[in-house]
Amino acid sequence: TFDWSTLIANKDREIARLEAAYTSNVEKSGVRIVKTRAVFKDVHTLRLGTGESVRAKYVLIATGGTPNHGEAIPGMEHVISSNEIFHLPKFPERIVIQGGGYIALEFACIFSGLGAEVTVVYRGENILRGFDEDVRTHVHEELKRKGVKVITNASPTKIEKKGETFIVHFSNGETASGDKVLFAVGRDPHTTGLGLEKAGVKLND
Repeated sequence: TFDWSTLIANKDREIARLEAAYTSNVEKSGVRIVKTRAVFKDVHTLRLGTGESVRAKYVLIATGGTPNHGEAIPGMEHVISSNEIFHLPKFPERIVIQGGGYIALEFACIFSGLGAEVTVVYRGENILRGFDEDVRTHVHEELKRKGVKVITNASPTKIEKKGETFIVHFSNGETASGDKVLFAVGRDPHTTGLGLEKAGVKLND
């Protein structure tokens, strides 16, 4: 058996421990850490949220990614991403997951393993696009064998909230219900508002 609140508390404690260890090691190496926003003034200058300016010959941009839910649909405001999934106050007994990549399937396996009823929907013909065909087929069959419902060739078109339940309508006419709806379809570079154009950085779509 497991307890969701204990799992979340243990996760938070471990992340805090790791962050403290990494921070300590970096500071012991002589690195100065400033926890604030930074925006490019020019190629070699950053303006910090503290009002200070910092100059360097080289600036490494490593700002991570932010979830991209894809095309907006009615009820999109009810969707959560992998950012929020391990901050939920209550364990979702039923969860609908959009996505056929490894992140979506990792969460499908985690929640199925913890006892949730899981539905995965993916717009393609088979999950794990880009992976070996034998692996894709095997994982698909294993998911179904473990009790995960996998719907392919479909995508969500609308999400309705009825009480504490969310009803997801799919393009193939099917529906699925869950306590939570997780979209795991990709991430975008977290570069908005950094002033990259002043650093001469060009971005494509």
